[in-house]
Amino acid sequence: MLKKLVINTLKAAGYEIHRSPRAIPPVAQVAPKYSKIHYGSGRVYLDGWLNVDIIANGPENYMYVNLVERHPFPDNSFTFAFSEDFIEHVDQASAMMFLVEAYRTLAPGGVLRITTPDLDKVLTKHYRKQDFSGFEVGREEAYSSSSHIHFFSKGTLRAVAAHIGFDTHFVEGDRSKYPELDGINTRSDEVYLHAELVKPIHGRMSKP
Repeated sequence: MLKKLVINTLKAAGYEIHRSPRAIPPVAQVAPKYSKIHYGSGRVYLDGWLNVDIIANGPENYMYVNLVERHPFPDNSFTFAFSEDFIEHVDQASAMMFLVEAYRTLAPGGVLRITTPDLDKVLTKHYRKQDFSGFEVGREEAYSSSSHIHFFSKGTLRAVAAHIGFDTHFVEGDRSKYPELDGINTRSDEVYLHAELVKPIHGRMSKP
């Protein structure tokens, strides 16, 4: 009550009141033993990769990391990164926080492969009737039953990735021109999109 009174008094006197930006505490950085990182691994631990998630513990090549906060790795740490069945489980703002940290920690020329449900395909598969009852079914099938929160389309993923600085390439199924990523997917569902986001060697790409 007193705080509100003081603010109103200052405003009446002609002062402008602005909230100071929240200070972001530094995160202790860990030099990784691996050049490849598997984001949102769950209990799928890839050999030769650093597997990260919010599970309490795991094998020697696993590390607890909250992926929607600052990542505890130095800039340019990884040459390859893989994320499957992760970004659809967080909201859009959180997914963008993840992507910007993935960009920071990728080395120039590094590649982040993402497999996630495609919004356009989700609409076709799960929203078969364009009325309230049909959308109730769609909500249950596409969101509630799998704890999904947000879906990217190819267009929105490309737009966000370009804004961050990535060059985006969409690929078919589990194929990749990079041997480290070729056949890495465990998902073959037709509703998924597969994207490889490349951090340019010579700085950020120009925005489309």
